[in-house]
Amino acid sequence: MRGLKGASPWVIAGVLLGLSGFVAQIISAQNLPVEANQHFLVYLSLLLALTGSLAGVQGETSRAAAVTATASGAPSGARVLATSVILGAVLATLVGVSSLGWLPAFLPGATGWTCLLIGLAVAAYAGESAAVGALIGRGTSGPAAMMVGADAVGRMVFVAIAAAVGAGLGGYQLAIALPMASWVAVLAASGAWTQAWSLRVTDTVPRFVRNLLFAVAGGACTSFLVNGYPAVLASTSHGVDPRTVAPIMNAIVLTRAPLLLPLLSFQGLVVSFLIKNRARLAATLTKLFGAVWVLAGVVAAGMWLLGPWFLRVVYGPDYELPGMVLAGLTAGAGCTATLVAAAASALALGRHRRYLAAWLVGTALAFGLLFIPGDVLTRVLASLVIGPLVGAAIALVGLRDRDSDLATSPA
Repeated sequence: MRGLKGASPWVIAGVLLGLSGFVAQIISAQNLPVEANQHFLVYLSLLLALTGSLAGVQGETSRAAAVTATASGAPSGARVLATSVILGAVLATLVGVSSLGWLPAFLPGATGWTCLLIGLAVAAYAGESAAVGALIGRGTSGPAAMMVGADAVGRMVFVAIAAAVGAGLGGYQLAIALPMASWVAVLAASGAWTQAWSLRVTDTVPRFVRNLLFAVAGGACTSFLVNGYPAVLASTSHGVDPRTVAPIMNAIVLTRAPLLLPLLSFQGLVVSFLIKNRARLAATLTKLFGAVWVLAGVVAAGMWLLGPWFLRVVYGPDYELPGMVLAGLTAGAGCTATLVAAAASALALGRHRRYLAAWLVGTALAFGLLFIPGDVLTRVLASLVIGPLVGAAIALVGLRDRDSDLATSPA
């Protein structure tokens, strides 16, 4: 597709990112008892939900940098990376301190160690999201893809080390959080450090911070719907046998990884691509949605045929679901991917409030449907299909092929 030159590094980073989730789950499932593994999955879900909330920073910094690149004269507005890192540090402090109160509701017996890891991971990931987004917006895709790839490889390596040394649950928690700071070393080694830290945009600091907060709020909905979903599912399934819930939690992550992990991690690339093609938005979105659903169809077919075997062989005999259920969960992942792409189009046109409304409604409806009467699978499938599609409709209604005036508007 035009506008995606140099996509090879992103393909490699996307494959690594998808594999990192599988590898972490496989290793933990094979080395931890079912109950302890469920505990780890909930921790992983919460950590990725909180850090993933900052994926919106990548989209906004990419938008701001891409728009600034087309402006005349040297920009004198906000420094992208410094502003984002400071905001991330503030949010990390709030999350780390507040988690002492809310974390035990999800992880009974959680310690201060867990709260500290979550806070530090949020701070580190804020920097990664801003750096990746800034470089994407300026067309420097190589170092940006390297940062994402290093994070993914680090997760696999450190989880494998935790298993090799027989680490307990705390070791697995550290293994997931530690690689989120790897972007600092990659950025320095790539030679793009000065470019990233010196980048200014046309937005003033107050406007840029405001837009970042809109993006973080939307990103929080995105992340909790994608990464935090297993944790919310567990919290709505008290009293249900873990041998019923844990396989569904693993299956949700398994079916989402090929579609959503790359799409969310490369959100800045999607936004930048849509900005470059905003004059032909309808045609561009048709291609994007078509690619999403072709991939969803391929993955669904594979899950139907091979998914049950994969679950038994890789995760063990306690993790078993029929192929039809796995295909249905893949369709749910496709609906969520559609919401991601639709919301990205609103963000690319500077419709920050529309972007936020789409995610708020889609996420609230998806989580609300988890409380309807019925068994776990019925609630999950209704939630993953209806909520995201309603959110996508909100993002798309009224969007038209327009010029750059919308791309710079904070509305």
